Amino acid sequence: MGFWNSGETRLPLSEIERRVLLLSSPLARRAFGSFLKRDLEREGDIWIALLNFDELLLMGECIYRDVCLLAAGKDRTILEGVLSKVRDRVEDLPSLAGSPSGEVHPGAPGDEFRQKVAQTVKDWEKGRLPDLDKALKNLSRDHNESPIDEFYGLSPKQMYELLSLGWWNDKKVIVLNDDLPADMLENAPLLHNCRVLLEIVAESGGVRATARGNLKRDTVQQVYDKAIFKGFDLYDVYRPPSVVNEDDAQAVHMARVVCDVAGLLKKRKGRFEITRKAKSLLVEGNEGRLFAHLFDVYFRRFNLAYCDGLPELTGLQNTFPYTLYRLCEVAEGPLAGEKSIAVSLIHPDLLEQITVLDERYITPERFLDIRVLRHLEVFSLIAVSRGLTESGYGYRAQSFCKTELFDKFISFSF
Repeated sequence: MGFWNSGETRLPLSEIERRVLLLSSPLARRAFGSFLKRDLEREGDIWIALLNFDELLLMGECIYRDVCLLAAGKDRTILEGVLSKVRDRVEDLPSLAGSPSGEVHPGAPGDEFRQKVAQTVKDWEKGRLPDLDKALKNLSRDHNESPIDEFYGLSPKQMYELLSLGWWNDKKVIVLNDDLPADMLENAPLLHNCRVLLEIVAESGGVRATARGNLKRDTVQQVYDKAIFKGFDLYDVYRPPSVVNEDDAQAVHMARVVCDVAGLLKKRKGRFEITRKAKSLLVEGNEGRLFAHLFDVYFRRFNLAYCDGLPELTGLQNTFPYTLYRLCEVAEGPLAGEKSIAVSLIHPDLLEQITVLDERYITPERFLDIRVLRHLEVFSLIAVSRGLTESGYGYRAQSFCKTELFDKFISFSF
């Protein structure tokens, strides 16, 4: 399993099909117009639209409704061709749970919305509405801006903004404070360990790599001697205490891997060297910028499933901004027993995917702890209380609370 996080469903549309889809299909245009204009890629005379599974399903529904409304003619024929391609692609994908990306489209209309759309179309057919396009536009706006109980008060629009804009878009709704003082960050394990590694590499003018691309034992020992293990020691419960290779020291290994993904460390001619970006972020006073950069890379580009043996289920990482928002809102609570609030911290669509997994030990609590909370711990953003299971063979999260650093570092703006 690699440590990079990626995956999209690619739906090919010809240029004429794209034009007809956007101009002749009012429902599809409204649902996907701005998305397609922004994220289309061109390969020769073919346009490629990057859609997730739910978006593909919704596109099929939109085009089908428009095919039913359009009079017979060239536009309808082309739309039916596009619809056929969408159906063929959907049939190739077994389910959302098994899709390559595991992504979830937060604003996909539910049954109630579909019923309202159907009723609106009927009213238009019977002459009760003069302008179907306007009525559907108002219906869509009202739906997207209305709070939903399943989203704990968030509207589909807010959910979409969380998952698609996050902290990385120009119109971001999650704000990361990269101007935090060094003393507030000094005990954040991952930041500390990455700085230790980068400084050792910088002071040495580069360090040798093994044939497998890991750090040599002498460098591992140097980092290990200064590392903070809080959060990382959870992965080393059954490991011997002695350190020999990089793979034997999770705290060191994660620092090296994350610095690699973050573009702070590069390997050239069998040696690890720090990059220009790393040099600028190691300057005194830039601790907050380095912390924010590591957070961004860690939760967006690094594959969190790389650290555990659970099923990949990348949708859990793709909906991480929602979990982050819920952690901010809830602040603290139990994660075990009948009073566990774990299900309220995971995107609703992901809960169903977790519950259908065959393994009984894979519960929402376990997934949340191993795939999300442990990683927030190494940033000192969440504190988790754990205890032995009834069998005595492992630790499980009992409760959590966000830290002061969480509120200083992360804020939300809708």
